[in-house]
Amino acid sequence: MCCLFIASALHLYVSNAITVPYQENGCDCGVFVCRYAYNLYTMRDHVFFRSEMVNKFKTLITNGPAFQFGMEDIARIREEFKDLVNSLKKLYLEFKQKEKEQKLEAKKQDNKGAKVNAQADSVMQEEKENSSPQGQDDGETAL
Repeated sequence: MCCLFIASALHLYVSNAITVPYQENGCDCGVFVCRYAYNLYTMRDHVFFRSEMVNKFKTLITNGPAFQFGMEDIARIREEFKDLVNSLKKLYLEFKQKEKEQKLEAKKQDNKGAKVNAQADSVMQEEKENSSPQGQDDGETAL
């Protein structure tokens, strides 16, 4: 049996001095995860080197102002996320409406092109019929 992870090879930094916000109920895990993800996103330009990882994590994450939230802040954070989603919803729906209009316009253009091609084919067929010798059936050649 093969293991992907070998417990003895994984080094885990554990300290009682490091505390991070955590949920105290069974329903706010999504809010915590989203808040952590957002805070980490805002830190995307920070450079982390392996040798200073513990200190930087402790300074920027554990003690950083963005991560100083707890259960008492969750109702406010939930409302902030709701407002964010609603504002993104408005932008998304506007985008989808424009996309739909562009597809309809493209379809109209395609239909116009098909009509023009059909008209051109009809004119060519009519010219062909008019140029054939009198008394000859279509598709027959004069001998």
